[in-house]
Amino acid sequence: ISTYGGILRYDGSEFLLMTHNPKDPSSISDNTVREIISDTKRGGIWACTGNGIDYFDPKTGNFEHGRLLEDDGSINTIKGRINDFLILPDKTICCSGSRLYVCDSNNDALLFRKINIGFIPLSICEYDDHHFLAANHNGVYMVRHTDMEIVSFVPFKSSEYSNNFIHYSRNTEKIYVGNGIGTTSAVFRF
Repeated sequence: ISTYGGILRYDGSEFLLMTHNPKDPSSISDNTVREIISDTKRGGIWACTGNGIDYFDPKTGNFEHGRLLEDDGSINTIKGRINDFLILPDKTICCSGSRLYVCDSNNDALLFRKINIGFIPLSICEYDDHHFLAANHNGVYMVRHTDMEIVSFVPFKSSEYSNNFIHYSRNTEKIYVGNGIGTTSAVFRF
């Protein structure tokens, strides 16, 4: 369970709270955990935190921190809040409030690169086998994940819509955007 105080892990009989320990580099990078996602290929859990993207390996009990391949070839740990995360067949994508990071599945699973797709996504979600949706203050974008091209855009008609979260329901074929706190939200279809 992701919380603002770390991750609660249930072992079948009790909960264990996993928190950041500045003296332990294998602990989670930040206690603010916005989202966790199960990685069925690797068998662990990804955590979107207030200070980067982490992968928890249940075999070792350790967190590994996502790394960023910089334009100059250097490699640094991803820092800053990570809002959302997607595991797609050919790549892994995560976004912060200022950039989009992509990791190709056939490469090191923790080495990401920055991608410029022409706008700053605040939230992302899976749409279908070939596209994902991304929202920011201007509206919702449909992006083809094979080449990261924008294929459609729906602008917001009002600046009232917040877009901290985006979700697509395949059952209802509706896209939901909002901030999750009960203020103005939008529901629409492409």
